[in-house]
Amino acid sequence: MKAEDLPEVIAFLIFFAVSMLVTVTVWHRPAYIVLLVGSCGVVLLGLRHGFTGPELGRMFVAGALQAVPVVIIVSLIGMLTGVWKAGGVIPALMNWSFDFIRPQGFLLTIFLLTTMVAMLLGTATGTFSTIGIVLAGVGAVMDIPYPIVVGAIVSGAFVGDRGSPLSSTVNLIAAMSGCDVRDFLRHLWTTGAPGLVLTAVFYFVLDQVYSQEALNVTVIENFRVLIVSHFRLSPWLLLPPALLAVLAVARVPAQYNILTVLLGSAAVCGFVQGLTLLDIGSAAVFGYQQVVGTKEAARFISGGGLLPLIPILITLFAATGFNGLLEGTGITRLVLAQFLEDVFGPAQLLKLTVAISAAVLMITSNQAVSIVVPARMLRDKLQDTGASELALARAIADSGGVLAAVVPWSTAALTPALLLGTKVYAFIPYAMFCWLQPLVELTFLRCGRYARTSAAVVNQTR
Repeated sequence: MKAEDLPEVIAFLIFFAVSMLVTVTVWHRPAYIVLLVGSCGVVLLGLRHGFTGPELGRMFVAGALQAVPVVIIVSLIGMLTGVWKAGGVIPALMNWSFDFIRPQGFLLTIFLLTTMVAMLLGTATGTFSTIGIVLAGVGAVMDIPYPIVVGAIVSGAFVGDRGSPLSSTVNLIAAMSGCDVRDFLRHLWTTGAPGLVLTAVFYFVLDQVYSQEALNVTVIENFRVLIVSHFRLSPWLLLPPALLAVLAVARVPAQYNILTVLLGSAAVCGFVQGLTLLDIGSAAVFGYQQVVGTKEAARFISGGGLLPLIPILITLFAATGFNGLLEGTGITRLVLAQFLEDVFGPAQLLKLTVAISAAVLMITSNQAVSIVVPARMLRDKLQDTGASELALARAIADSGGVLAAVVPWSTAALTPALLLGTKVYAFIPYAMFCWLQPLVELTFLRCGRYARTSAAVVNQTR
């Protein structure tokens, strides 16, 4: 597409963004509806500007195929969750966790605990599917609004996703920005530490509001009776989550890690609970469907499985296919090129990096794309201004890297909503780390706190 097509393209993207916002947050309809309709809109634009139908079809398919690795991981997590629930792994962990519940500082505790586990595992999704589900179940017995509990878990998970040496997000940002990952990890905490402290203060304040009557002993006892009556509790049930953590620390690729744990979990749960292969297969595909106790209890003891994930999987394919059309037709390049025309100083360019990463995330609903696109476009231009690759990497990490969890139609937000059993728009306001981090980054940029190249530092001191 050409520069004269920009007004038409901008009008389409604004209409798309507004439609997505209304569809997801007001009408509460799946994001893939807008993504598929938006893809049809891009196809019409492409046909108007000289692209053929087969060309546009190949663009969509090529983009959609990029989702396959993520689809495999998300599918395996859903199956693992179903098996863990049917086999008593998650109920057992919840039951044992009840002994450590204290209403004072509960939100701060689960934020810090989730942060530590996420730093160890290096994956937000893995954190949600392990400690996240357990803490969410424990939080259900507290008289604290459940979306706040989920928000604290999501915040902690994304501290690790942003700052763990094992995080694929960290390694992707470092690779695309051209900086050493060890230097990048050290530089990340110049803004990460203030964001972490401010988030901890936020949950501490909320704890003061809700801690007075947060612990409902009767509900806890009812949960425990329910769990003990439906499952045989055994120390063997600790083996699957322990294996998941060990393989994650050993940096086994996520899909092989989860598949190994899934097979091991099937054996352990079959042995402990006496489940047949049919029971395990049903839980993996359809989820654990046992109706138990109250509706609240059923939400955490039942669930999981592959089929309930179908909306997320469709969203993944639709989002990456839509992005394939945007890149293939040149829309992404055309729009972003206009932003770069009047940018001169390094701080201004870094602020623009934050804005571009966030905008790409909102349009494509894909965290990886929001990292790759600004890194590719701005890396050489930023070096010409005297800013270091570390500055570019940090700006991306503090924008698209964390905002993915609070864009309602992104996979990073849909996954915890499904795994933890809440509406995506309900927990988003309370995922405070993800909101604060871009603000901390912009504040640092305004104060001139960013990494510079050696030559730029020498020139500045003369």
